[in-house]
Amino acid sequence: MRTMILAGMAALLATPALADGGEVNYREGALGFDAIVAQDYEKAEAQLLKANGVSRNDPARLINLGHVFAKTGRAAEAKVMFTRAADARDVALVLADGSVASSRELAQAALSQLDD
Repeated sequence: MRTMILAGMAALLATPALADGGEVNYREGALGFDAIVAQDYEKAEAQLLKANGVSRNDPARLINLGHVFAKTGRAAEAKVMFTRAADARDVALVLADGSVASSRELAQAALSQLDD
């Protein structure tokens, strides 16, 4: 499955979304896209934890939740989410800039940024 995502966290936010907002192949808000863009991390976290039809092991969900945790000062929790995403099935994600990235590569890059 190929999914559009927005780049963030030094180009690593895995938010499957259209360039003009909203998730692709997911229910609106299921991955916290608009909330993350608005830097409303509390709302984004609530949406991601609700998982509105999204598998709890979906790599995009895990990466987004890791991003929210990292942005809210919870590096240990972010590391858990990025590690789970790195260990999950690998999916091709299309970034907002049109580039394609592996969900595993995104998760691994996010983990390395936490270590910096």
